[in-house]
Amino acid sequence: MLSHLITGILVFGLAGWGIDTLLSTRWFLLVGLLLGGAASFSLIYIRYLYIPPEPLGGPGEPAGPEDRKEQHG
Repeated sequence: MLSHLITGILVFGLAGWGIDTLLSTRWFLLVGLLLGGAASFSLIYIRYLYIPPEPLGGPGEPAGPEDRKEQHG
């Protein structure tokens, strides 16, 4: 997980630094670092912490525990 965080900050920070160098500004580096951190945290959340909801049953399939009990007795 730490590698995701470091990589995102470095990649976006380097992109911001490159844009700053081309345009002779100083704030794209900060924007790149912040966006890299945010993207890294969201990737870590989605990959390791997010639990997707269970899909609802289709037509004819039991919709919940109550329906399963009725079908099986």
